[in-house]
This record gives sequence, structure tokens and C-alpha cells, in this order.
Amino acid sequence: MATTCCDSTCANTNPLNDPRRRRALWIALAVNAGMFATEIYAGATADSRARMADTLDFFGDAANYAISLVVAGLALTWCARAPPFSKA
Repeated sequence: MATTCCDSTCANTNPLNDPRRRRALWIALAVNAGMFATEIYAGATADSRARMADTLDFFGDAANYAISLVVAGLALTWCARAPPFSKA
């Protein structure tokens, strides 16, 4: 019986394809990006090096969530490109 990768393997075993997890990543990305913008403004206004250092932490977290979303999207793309296979 012929089946495709996305029907049998990728969609069921890859947790990155779960819409709830992707939504959570988007929310975390938005919160961290917003805090990054807030902290960079506050750090520049107060001329505070500590607040500017904290800004880098928020930027790093936001970048991590963005990379996770890209990887999740790549997993879906590679599943869609995979040729169908048959079980012998």
C-alpha cells in the first residue's frame, strides 16, 4: 500500500508540526520582541548598561523562538517534498 511521508511519518511524529506548539512559539516570540523593544528604549533613555545587557537577553530569546519557527516550517517543507514510498 503506497503512502507518503507526510501521511505516515512526519505529521504524526514531529512535535514541531503541532499547531498549538507553533502558536505558543509565536506568542513567546511576540512577547520577547516586545520586551526587547521596551528594554532598549528604557535602557537608552536611562543610559543604563545593565538594562542594555538585559536587552541582549530578550533579543537572544526572541532569536531562539524565531529559529525554532523556521525549523518547524522547514520540517513541513521537507515532508512535502519527500517522494512517496511503499511498504513491501
